[in-house]
Amino acid sequence: SKTIFSSIQFEKKILWRSLLRIFMAFGAILVVSMHLIQPRPKLSSSQTKAPLTPPWGMVNSPVYSVATRDLQHGGNMNIATYVSAASLARTKGARKCYSVALFKDTRTHANAKREGQILLQLLPQKHSSLIELLGKTSAREVNKIKELEKKGEKIIWLDDIPYMESSIAVCKLQIRGWLDAGDHELGLFDVLKWFVPRPDMNYSNDDILDTKYLKEEGVL
Repeated sequence: SKTIFSSIQFEKKILWRSLLRIFMAFGAILVVSMHLIQPRPKLSSSQTKAPLTPPWGMVNSPVYSVATRDLQHGGNMNIATYVSAASLARTKGARKCYSVALFKDTRTHANAKREGQILLQLLPQKHSSLIELLGKTSAREVNKIKELEKKGEKIIWLDDIPYMESSIAVCKLQIRGWLDAGDHELGLFDVLKWFVPRPDMNYSNDDILDTKYLKEEGVL
């Protein structure tokens, strides 16, 4: 009987140990499950990812002004950033080319299409104050050349086309052909000549007006 009693006690111990292990395993599973189904905290606006910027919005572009000849011999200017050199011109007799995209249905576009020649002005940072006049105002509403003179800009004329003496550099361009680009029309131009209006101003690359500078200034 002692042997039977001992055997029963031993079996009870094994049973309790087994039950304890089962309860412990069940508890661990319960804890993990509760953690998994807990609602995750919402990310604040500062933690959410910003929308991706398209590649054309990532690059930094120089800011130019396109000057044109008009029918009233008064001239006009705009702001242009869709501008790029388009050839190396390393071979004998080859011309340097520029591509310039112009907004359709503007005075600059109409003048360039009619006359075929433009002056491309590379602007310094101090001309950021002219963006509103040259880039956001229509020549149908205001005489931009007269307004520039009121602001103290000295205007020089080349073949009946105006340019600002304070520009970093000026290129005289002749059209080769046009390509439709939706709201713009892309012109491919030969560079007839280029020059620095005021070498004594000693502009450097750090003085060039670009889209990054305009964004930092809150203009764009």
